[in-house]
Amino acid sequence: MSTRKVFLAVAPSSAQVKQLIALQANGSGFRQVNPRNFHMTLFYIGPCANRDLDLLYHALDSHRLTKFELTLDQLAFWQQPRIICLTGMLSDPNLINLSKQIDSICRDIGCAKPKYPFNPHITILRKATRLPSLLRDHPIAPLILAPQALHLYHSHSSPQGVQYDILRSWQLS
Repeated sequence: MSTRKVFLAVAPSSAQVKQLIALQANGSGFRQVNPRNFHMTLFYIGPCANRDLDLLYHALDSHRLTKFELTLDQLAFWQQPRIICLTGMLSDPNLINLSKQIDSICRDIGCAKPKYPFNPHITILRKATRLPSLLRDHPIAPLILAPQALHLYHSHSSPQGVQYDILRSWQLS
């Protein structure tokens, strides 16, 4: 049986990607996330068989998925999994409800409960050991995430490193 490692996430706009790249430049010495891979995960599914993907597509097709807005304005170092990420306060009721809705949909079709609770963030650096002073000591411009779509990403290895490809998208309304 063929499986793919997948997750549901939203992507920053092209202008926001440029902002994230500028932040990365202040974190030399750590592995930069490929800008093409910037995203905010709403639900990590993990290995998923094609027949289960069909169930997921059908389930998401039959739900109205609500737009939200999230301000990411804090840089954080997370010791486990050794990342530096841009985080924000989970306060928009639409995002809270969307996260719960996606969790419910995924659990209904048999996906495992996520290892960690939903904590909105965009990873910018990997293999980090600390928050560099260049990032810690400089104020950052808030990144206001207001995505138009939810994406199902396929995570796979390539000679260029990990790649996240969009398998399917659903409009947020």
